[in-house]
Amino acid sequence: MRKTLAVAAMAVCVWAFASAGARDESPKTQVAGPVIRKGPVSIRLRERGAMLMEAFDADKVDTKRWRIWKQNPDRVKFAVEDGRFVIRGTGPLAHNGLWSLGSVRFKDVTLAARMDIRSRGDSPHELYLHLCGGDMPRSPDHWVEIGMREVGEKVQFRVMAAVEKGNFRQQNRKLLLDRGEQDGFDARISLNGSTNRCVTEVRDAKGVWRTVADAIPLRLRTTHCEIKMRRQWKPNEKTPTTSTGWFDDVRIYPRPEAHPVMVRLVRPDGRPIFQRIGDTWPPKIRLIGRQPRTLEDLVVELWTADGKTRVCAVQSAHFAHYMLPLKNAPWDLYPVAAKVRVLLDGKSLGEVEILKDGLEGMYPDDVYDVIVR
Repeated sequence: MRKTLAVAAMAVCVWAFASAGARDESPKTQVAGPVIRKGPVSIRLRERGAMLMEAFDADKVDTKRWRIWKQNPDRVKFAVEDGRFVIRGTGPLAHNGLWSLGSVRFKDVTLAARMDIRSRGDSPHELYLHLCGGDMPRSPDHWVEIGMREVGEKVQFRVMAAVEKGNFRQQNRKLLLDRGEQDGFDARISLNGSTNRCVTEVRDAKGVWRTVADAIPLRLRTTHCEIKMRRQWKPNEKTPTTSTGWFDDVRIYPRPEAHPVMVRLVRPDGRPIFQRIGDTWPPKIRLIGRQPRTLEDLVVELWTADGKTRVCAVQSAHFAHYMLPLKNAPWDLYPVAAKVRVLLDGKSLGEVEILKDGLEGMYPDDVYDVIVR
């Protein structure tokens, strides 16, 4: 009997100690969470959305990134000069250029690059910016490419494709553009992963995007790109044509229409800016000199770098993660410079800048930590 009473007394003591511990964790006695004193102070990239970024800033081709594809070594030469990949070719050529390594299982993408070509002779060569699923056997060898050649004082663009039978009948469609004073032409191929339709465009000397061909059905499972020069055999060619073409700023990134930029608001050590007292919901934030507020009262905005255009504004009640949509953004090529601003009650708590330097800048599907002090 005495043993039973002793066990019961011990149980009561254990219960009392546990109850006291529980009271220590109550909202009234829990240690206060972080206090925002300055607001956003810096930003750091956590994960890059782009799958390929190539500015050709080294002195040779990066063979960890590219497969060198030279089918006519006696008639073609490659070089990396002045930050560009240069191809010099003479006479008829098969495929000669670079093939990006590391095909990705992702097909909602934009392939963009800058390109130009100059030719001497009667049969000009053609440069090709090529988006492909030829990662056999994981994907069919379906592809779409923009071809560029010099025609007198102008440049001609056309689209070639290898897709399912009957899905491409635009072999003879051409886009003829003036050179103007620009150095090369921006070109892009965008594949919509939902509709499986591919759009091909070139920006003219006035800065207007011109469609080369109607949207092309393109079904594949993986994507990679190729940049190359070729030209068919011309039996009546008197003097072999020589051409010099180049590519620069080649990149593949998720289509901005469907891929927001993600921003996380964190403390300098990476921990959350909010607190949850007693596992309550929604999370709370504390600003110096103010009463606690709910996390969902904060607004995160994305702005153009000049601060003149607000791209979007997002609120979140869930752990300070913000998906900033780019669907209506004014940018037509990435990367870009931008600003991220944090507001409370319509007043800015501060802003941070995403800078652009070459191919470094903001891409669709990037993830950033905004550091809040």
